[in-house]
Amino acid sequence: MSSVFKNESVMSPDFLPSILPFRETQVARIAENMESAADGGSGQNTFIFGPPGIGKTATVRFVFRQFEDEYPGIRAVYVNCWDCNTSIAVMSKITNDLGVFVPRRGLGKDEVSGKFQEAVGKSKGGVVVCLDEVDQLVNKEPGALYSLIRLGGPRQLTLVMISNDPHIMSKLENRVTSSLSAEEVEFRSYNIDEMKGILSERARTAFSSFESAAIMLAANHAIRKGGDVRVGLQCLQRAGRVAEKVGDSRLLAKHVRDVVSVVKEAKPQIVMKKLNAHEKSIVEIVAKKSPMSFGELFAAYRKSVEKPSSERMVQEYVRHLEQAKMIRLSEKKVAGKRMVYAV
Repeated sequence: MSSVFKNESVMSPDFLPSILPFRETQVARIAENMESAADGGSGQNTFIFGPPGIGKTATVRFVFRQFEDEYPGIRAVYVNCWDCNTSIAVMSKITNDLGVFVPRRGLGKDEVSGKFQEAVGKSKGGVVVCLDEVDQLVNKEPGALYSLIRLGGPRQLTLVMISNDPHIMSKLENRVTSSLSAEEVEFRSYNIDEMKGILSERARTAFSSFESAAIMLAANHAIRKGGDVRVGLQCLQRAGRVAEKVGDSRLLAKHVRDVVSVVKEAKPQIVMKKLNAHEKSIVEIVAKKSPMSFGELFAAYRKSVEKPSSERMVQEYVRHLEQAKMIRLSEKKVAGKRMVYAV
């Protein structure tokens, strides 16, 4: 049996390595902003932005891990705003992670807010919250960030917000941006040498042996697909499985060539996994027939799902999908109808 893989899990985009090459500056800045929270106070709120797949989330998780190891009193909570896109959902997640139970249903906003304040107040050290894909929260409930800051207390709650959209904060009211006073930290795309270095570092742990040309091919493909590291990792993982299948014990360039044509941009695939069944149905309908009016879309949607939602709810789904860049709405009406397009 082939043993091309030493540790295939290293190729997962969720794997957090012991070092983050080429992100040392960003690690230092985020850590510095969190330092005051280690003493039970409030750190500097931080807004992190940049294209998808370039290490934003991994960097924050890396800093969180370091701080929790070094400062046992600090509490670091990670919230993905795809899953929690309202203030109640975010507060419930934070509260539960801090050890105060909040049931998924049955409590009103005031009750959840009270438990949230109780949980934050009980923390001996500061509480740092990462709001990943914060644009999902801002687009759904623009006042949510203000509620968190106000209820969490200015001396105990520190926010680290992540988005692919550099302009999302401009949608907030002045009082919110003033309360946040967030420092911006930009993540730029990796160049080809950096991409090759990152993939080589992972490959040394993942594979028994590999050809350097295989890494270069995967790095080039990742750069062509928007500089997303996840594309390069997927190339190498799929290529490793090809090598396993044919019985090779070494990852070769020819194995990568066999898979590059089927490795697409990572973000649409990742977003599709996060969509609910109704949203997935809408994306599939629009992909088959584009453009189409909302009326045509709603009629097709009602036929495609067992228990269709209301027209108003479908409009919400469509707006959410547009914000996620999974579909596109026309700026102008065609024959008096607003059109929906596939991306």
